[in-house]
Amino acid sequence: MKNRILWLNLETYSEIPVKNGTPAYAEGAEVMLFAWAIDS
Repeated sequence: MKNRILWLNLETYSEIPVKNGTPAYAEGAEVMLFAWAIDS
């Protein structure tokens, strides 16, 4: 059986700048786009 690769990508938005730290950014972040592909 051939191994398959699953590619995932998330695009997020937060009013808190990422320069304030990842935990602060992530707390207010929302997912704007979720993309996936198999064997591309």
